[in-house]
Amino acid sequence: MNILTLLLTAFCLTAPLQENGYLLQTDHYSILFPQKPTPQDQTVDSKIGPLHIHMQIYDASNAVGDGNVAYSVAETQYPDTSISSDRTDKLDKFFEATVNGAVNNVKGKLLSVAPIQLNGYPGRFLRIDYQDGVAVITMRAFLVKSTLYMMQTIAYTKNDHNAASEAFMKSFRLKTGK
Repeated sequence: MNILTLLLTAFCLTAPLQENGYLLQTDHYSILFPQKPTPQDQTVDSKIGPLHIHMQIYDASNAVGDGNVAYSVAETQYPDTSISSDRTDKLDKFFEATVNGAVNNVKGKLLSVAPIQLNGYPGRFLRIDYQDGVAVITMRAFLVKSTLYMMQTIAYTKNDHNAASEAFMKSFRLKTGK
């Protein structure tokens, strides 16, 4: 047995098998939840007309050893005429409205916001204080063409910045060509 085979064998024996969780796969993306999420659809009225939001939510409030209370991903299709990731002149206002909407919807306080990217598509990473210090909402939002994808976790403040939240966020993958 040569040294390369020995090293590869040792690595394979010590490498973890597949991560625990539920790999959610849609036509547009995949993401690894700790357990199978529940789908939920909602239509909201907006200045540009009704918007359909397709969500997947996992309630982790009773999960033993999980640093988060909830996990979710939402997909919202906007009319091509209102916003697109190609229309860079409108992106700052779009993300400002998205962040403000997220903060106002939970009556929270914005802790931080920063520009991010996914496969060259623009996005924002934000953290929101929820219920005056009880919990923190961590969120990543990406605009892919005219579709907004938002991943979020909610954790009690003492569990903020946990590895499970980071792993969930990093597991989000766009399907090729979407």
